[in-house]
This record gives sequence, C-alpha cells and structure tokens, in this order.
Amino acid sequence: MATTDSSDAEAFDVVIVTHDSAGELGECWSALTIDDPDSDLLRTVVVADSGSPDASYISREVGAGCTILLLRNYGYGAAINAAAKHCQANWLVFMNPDVRATTAQIHGLLRTAGRNNADAVGPELTRSDGTIRTHSGHSLQPYWARRSRDPDGTVAMDREVEMMPGALIAVRRECFDRVGGFDERFFLYCEEDDLITRMRTSGMKCIVTSRVTVLHKGEQGGGTAVTDAWRLARRLEGRFR
Repeated sequence: MATTDSSDAEAFDVVIVTHDSAGELGECWSALTIDDPDSDLLRTVVVADSGSPDASYISREVGAGCTILLLRNYGYGAAINAAAKHCQANWLVFMNPDVRATTAQIHGLLRTAGRNNADAVGPELTRSDGTIRTHSGHSLQPYWARRSRDPDGTVAMDREVEMMPGALIAVRRECFDRVGGFDERFFLYCEEDDLITRMRTSGMKCIVTSRVTVLHKGEQGGGTAVTDAWRLARRLEGRFR
C-alpha cells in the first residue's frame, strides 16, 4: 500500500466488515494484495470486525499495514461508517470478506466510473462456478424507459441502476460524506439500497459494469444460505414501501 501522490484521483481505500469470517478473510486479503501494476493505488485497508466472539483470527489472516477495528455488533452500515473515519483516499471501496477482488479489478471499476462520470460503481458478480449472479444491478423502470441498452439493442456494458449489491461497491468519498454515509438504522441487508437511493436522489450517478467481473462466493455460514431471489425480493419490498 503506497503513500505516494501519484494518481490521487484514482486512489482508493478498502473497508472489509467481518463477523466470524475466518478463512474467508485470508483469501480476500491474498487476492487484494497480489502485487500488480495497480497496487500503488491502494492506500489503506481497514478490517472492521462486528462483534466476533473470537477476533484473534484477523491478525493471522491479514498482513502488515492493515488497520483492524474491533467493534460491537451494531450492524454492517455502522461498521463501515466507523471504518470510513480511518480512510482519506478519493474512493471508498466496501467489500465483503467472501469477495475475491484484485487492485487491478478495482482500478478497472474506477476507470469505468470516470468514463461514465459515475459516483458509485459495482462489478458484475459471479458465483464460484463462474455463472453471473442475477442481482448484480437492477433498474425498476419499465423496459421502454431504461437506458441499459446500446443503440444496437444489446445490453450495455455500463448501465445505470437503481440498486446494486453491497458485496463490492466503490463510492466517491465526497459523495459518501455528502449523503451522510450509511443509515445505521439498517442492521443488515438493504442498507446499500438505501445508500444508492439517497445518492441518486441527490443527483449522483450509480452504475454497474460488465467490464469487470468479480467472484462473490456468497453466504457460507450462519446456518441457512440467503438466496439471490430472497435478497432481490427484500430489495423490491423496501423500494416500494
């Protein structure tokens, strides 16, 4: 993680919220810290643990230069807001520990955001078997009003969306601050939809791009797996309340 002044406009900090994430965090860290030409853009990694009964695994699974916050479990959004206070780069990247993203992939997101004048950007998410997750971004407009297709009728590589999954989102720091960060009344799930809604209401542009695909293994613990369909249903329910 560099401290140079080069490419400040595309420099980013990464926030990873954990809760009993042993094993997943180590793999996430390994992918993120692979040495590649874009590594110098990564300025800070903050791991914010939300009340794991035993958080000692964190120091074993991350390397030097990682800021570790041990928090009470007040929820996902509250943990990100606390971690963001330790970040200063122009972009904030929120990442689940079961995501496998490199700095090159994140830089690809930021370049795409720059070309589209976007304030928040997410990748196309894949499962472990390589298939695309169906909830990588949704527009609730009728199909004839959507701007998600190119002139030839094909689905656009970069498309403006009303919702995007929170597994990996990059947000301009100034925009995150302007809308007040995450609403901490959301404990878990749909907090990212609320954030994106408030950003869009404030005139900010939020996109998902198929130019970057990132592995999201999905929920592995907690007893019952949370399906893509359930997450989408919860987002739709909250959207129309």
